[in-house]
Amino acid sequence: MVLVPDPKKVGCQTVINTGHRTQLSDHLFILGAWAVVGLVLFVNLGAAPLTDLDEGAFSEATREMMARGDFISPWLLDAPRFDKPVLIHWLQMAAFSVTGFTSYGARLPSALMGLVWVGGIAGWAYLVASRLVPHLRLQVYGWAVLIAGTCLGIPAMSRAATADATLNAFLVLTLLCLWRALWPSKQTESGRLWMRLAAVFVGLGLLTKGPIAILVPAAASLIGAAACGTQVSKRWLRLAFDPVAWGIALLIAAPWYLLQFQAQGMAFVQGFLGLHNLGRFTSTMHGFSAGPFYYPAWILIATLPWTIPTLLTLLGVWGSGERGRLLRSPELRMPWAVFVFVLVFFSFSATKLPHYGFYGLSGLIVLISLLVACCASKWLHRLMLFSSAVALSGLVGFLLIGEKLTLAGNLIKDPYYHAVMVVAFEQFSAEKLTFGAIVCSGLASILIGMRYYRAGLIGFVSLLSLTIYGFVVPKVMGTLRDPVVEIAQVSGSHPGRVVTWKLTIPSLSFYSHRVIRPGLPQKGDWVVLPSHLQENLGEEEQVTIKILFKQNGLTLAERIE
Repeated sequence: MVLVPDPKKVGCQTVINTGHRTQLSDHLFILGAWAVVGLVLFVNLGAAPLTDLDEGAFSEATREMMARGDFISPWLLDAPRFDKPVLIHWLQMAAFSVTGFTSYGARLPSALMGLVWVGGIAGWAYLVASRLVPHLRLQVYGWAVLIAGTCLGIPAMSRAATADATLNAFLVLTLLCLWRALWPSKQTESGRLWMRLAAVFVGLGLLTKGPIAILVPAAASLIGAAACGTQVSKRWLRLAFDPVAWGIALLIAAPWYLLQFQAQGMAFVQGFLGLHNLGRFTSTMHGFSAGPFYYPAWILIATLPWTIPTLLTLLGVWGSGERGRLLRSPELRMPWAVFVFVLVFFSFSATKLPHYGFYGLSGLIVLISLLVACCASKWLHRLMLFSSAVALSGLVGFLLIGEKLTLAGNLIKDPYYHAVMVVAFEQFSAEKLTFGAIVCSGLASILIGMRYYRAGLIGFVSLLSLTIYGFVVPKVMGTLRDPVVEIAQVSGSHPGRVVTWKLTIPSLSFYSHRVIRPGLPQKGDWVVLPSHLQENLGEEEQVTIKILFKQNGLTLAERIE
């Protein structure tokens, strides 16, 4: 592995002749990277209906708050919802006031905050590079934008109508400000201005998801400072107890918490702090449990198709060469700290949800972008291009023959989701022209990448991301959720009672513009249930039903006896 040579060792005439051209190339690279991010986050954003449970729960809670005229307490199916604080609901309210109650409006706040999240990662990487490799800071920034915006994980969260993209945007902005406060450009800087700016983002994070907005930045900055010795540790202690910073955070977050406590009393404390924060760490919720290697494996999946530079970064820190010395720089202790802390801390959590890993992913991408920008080895560039090509061709091949693979069907045990995926694979098999265009575009990207590797990589990763998020995911989610929308359109105008049976599906209420709760149907009621449980309803509850609608694993029926 060879690092880019120091520009001080390059002849003056060479710098004069190539500097402007290199800077122009870097700016074009950054422009291309941001264009890709914009496409990945917004193309077909509202094409598919909302998923359940999370997207449907957040969006329906917002709709019910607006229907009630209650802007303090989230409600879901006519009951208080203590899962998350209120900020994401306020953002969705703003979006719904423009777009109406649509999937696009529900996801728009997350997509916009996804841009902030990517920009925060790139900004942090730029600050770090300005200290360590100032001649490469533009390249590091560009790589951070491209990697963050096209890895598998971040767009997935940024295209979902949940609080996670918003929280992670505030987390990375908090970490950026804390890093700038702890590693000032001049020794005379107190760092208090940056600390107080960090407090603004902590306060907004507390309104988004709660105590995690304090825990992760506090732990990561403390560990990073302690790893750098006494001087940085003392600076951390001085800044951490700045009363003005704490006052700013409390001024932003405390009013809502007090108003919510006034409205809901101890039920809010027990539900929010007890059940949904401490409770998730000490006991398994919703069946999300896994072994100690869950998050290490998750990291490799979430960073696809950038797995090779991810592994090189994780292994390179132990090296004795220039790469290892760079990755062990004091300025990189905090990015390492946030990644390792989240990995270790949540590995001990009883409830292991995928989105917990994102709290540390931002720090890892800062490290990866620095390594990729500094590595001048052509074999790495070609290997990254090759790995992207393998990922794209593997995806296309699987989609074309997926319905013929009995293994794929056997992996999906749930009868409802199995029925949906069978229909989805049949639809993919009919899209041979689309997949042919994708393959041709991929081949063109390879040819371009052999000469201009950054342009080739931009082409490949954008093609892969757009295939996944602009085509595959909307088609699968449409197959899964279109019946929900059709049922909602019918049941929304039904004058009688509508219930669900053995089915938790808040998005049905969202699209119906009415609350549809779980329950046993009475005579004359309409009931929505999984199609494979139709006989169970009759056998268990002695109910006779008439089928009104049945598609892709969902049934709408009327109880006639």
